[in-house]
Amino acid sequence: MASSGSPWSSPSIAEMVALLAVSEAATGVISGLVDAERIAAVEAGTERIDRDLWKALADADLLGLAIPEADAGAGYGLMELCLLLEAQGNAVAPVPLWATLVLGALPLTRFGSEAQRGRWLPGVVAGKVILTSALTGSANSPTSMPAVRASAAVDGWVLQGTELAVPQAHLADKLPGKVAICLVFVTNHWRLANIGNL
Repeated sequence: MASSGSPWSSPSIAEMVALLAVSEAATGVISGLVDAERIAAVEAGTERIDRDLWKALADADLLGLAIPEADAGAGYGLMELCLLLEAQGNAVAPVPLWATLVLGALPLTRFGSEAQRGRWLPGVVAGKVILTSALTGSANSPTSMPAVRASAAVDGWVLQGTELAVPQAHLADKLPGKVAICLVFVTNHWRLANIGNL
């Protein structure tokens, strides 16, 4: 159920109830599983992700908050997603919410083809797929130009450049054969493209 009205209008009572329910659910799941000892144990590991918490968030239908219903999500919006991120931040919960939901799933819902959305988003909602993006170079660039550029080639795309920071890159899922899905800027518009073997 998507939020209605202008982004500048006050939420209706029904929307406030939904926001409160999301906030309580997120806080309940996260605070019920996260404590200082658990965080320390996860941080000492090689993956640095609490897989049990990730599964619990999926089981509580929280990973699909901002993913459209047509793509197996709940169909809410950014406000509900922010409440989930707030609950994570309050507990310092070691799960890749920012990378997967904000950097990965949101652009995919907006720019991905139906096939791409169908391939990735149900897995995100189910907690079986972790996504990320390489955007630090663009954010740090004085011209806002990407540090990595994609050029069309005969058999797909060629990436050129170096991206120094990719949140949770070691966890992000790839297609079989280690093929990545990349969002590329092509002649004044964004689109998703399959990029060759990485």
